[in-house]
Amino acid sequence: MHASLTFTDEVVRKHLRRSHNRVTKVKKEVKTHLGVIVLAVLVAGCAVPQVASDPVHWGVPADSGTGRRIVYRKPTQQVWLVDASGAVIDAFLVSGRLNNPNPGTYQVFRKINPGSSGSLRLPYFVGFAYGATTDIGFHGIPLYPNGEQIQSIFELGQPLSHGCVRVAQDKALEIWNWADFGTTVVVIG
Repeated sequence: MHASLTFTDEVVRKHLRRSHNRVTKVKKEVKTHLGVIVLAVLVAGCAVPQVASDPVHWGVPADSGTGRRIVYRKPTQQVWLVDASGAVIDAFLVSGRLNNPNPGTYQVFRKINPGSSGSLRLPYFVGFAYGATTDIGFHGIPLYPNGEQIQSIFELGQPLSHGCVRVAQDKALEIWNWADFGTTVVVIG
């Protein structure tokens, strides 16, 4: 039995003419309802079916090169960690920008924990490209001085960043530990 999430897209399309906040609210409502359904299935003692949107089932993009690398696909806001044999170590949703960095091949050249942007902390910053005014890198969802995140993990998968590639805090630590200086980063536009 496979679950279908097609109604999510229909709900989002129906509300696209409304403000970004309304679309975000609809997505959160749909995810909340799905969470309730999954919880109900678990409580009933049934197995939860895996869906195609599960990162374990994402295939690494064919046009992403070879060898050990990080692949960032901007249009779908996805990242893959790929080992030297081509096996996917992990895959997850992120929040970057659609217009930068440019598609191409880069290397990790900076690691700072935490990085910063104004008063925001950028946990486990791993820089791989140069932007107009600063480095572009992967990092945990930025934190306000009080420790609160500026976006929720449920908003990952949407291009909400001002320049870098935001990831969940546990994934930021994973990239930090996995990516050495010189690790290839392939950006697909």
